[in-house]
Amino acid sequence: MQASYNDMPPKKQLIIGALHDLIVDGSSSESVTVSQIAAKAGIGKGTIYEYFSCKEEIFKEAVITASVFHLKNMFSILESCEGYKETLAKMAEYILKIINKNKVFFEFILKDFDSGEFQFCKVGREFISTYKDDISRLVNTLIQRGIDEGIISSVPERSKIEFASFAALSYLIYSKPGEPGLFGSVYSEEEIKSLICEMYTKIIC
Repeated sequence: MQASYNDMPPKKQLIIGALHDLIVDGSSSESVTVSQIAAKAGIGKGTIYEYFSCKEEIFKEAVITASVFHLKNMFSILESCEGYKETLAKMAEYILKIINKNKVFFEFILKDFDSGEFQFCKVGREFISTYKDDISRLVNTLIQRGIDEGIISSVPERSKIEFASFAALSYLIYSKPGEPGLFGSVYSEEEIKSLICEMYTKIIC
């Protein structure tokens, strides 16, 4: 896998961090400009072009770098846990923590998907295509644990795995621990984590 965010040159980190902050502040992928990113990062516009040829490249590297970082951490969880339920719960806990820390950014990604602009979704598909072997190894190892323990009856179809993953991620993004949800229910972080694990398992089964 490629180098992580922390391995980047400091100014490159500033550029990607500035883009993230602009999105969190309400900018869209279409409206944000290189000049705004430079101002937010506290560097000259020309400095950005020393690292990126255009705004789209900044978006691309920001999403892929973050995705690689989190994928590596998911493998660390996989290696540190043993059973299916423990592993899935720890993964759900990790994702929930990341989403809650970057709630606005993840909501923006879903809106981008719904709007049809697909700036982030295109990059996401490229990430999945590039790292499909790593992602498959992660998911297959998790599912095999479930099969070995009798929780999952057989290897599910890929469509079920994709649907379960998207459904779980969407739920985690829109869930707010301690606040009323879509139908007024209020859940703690532990309850949300438990619901996600149950839902994911039922879908893939």
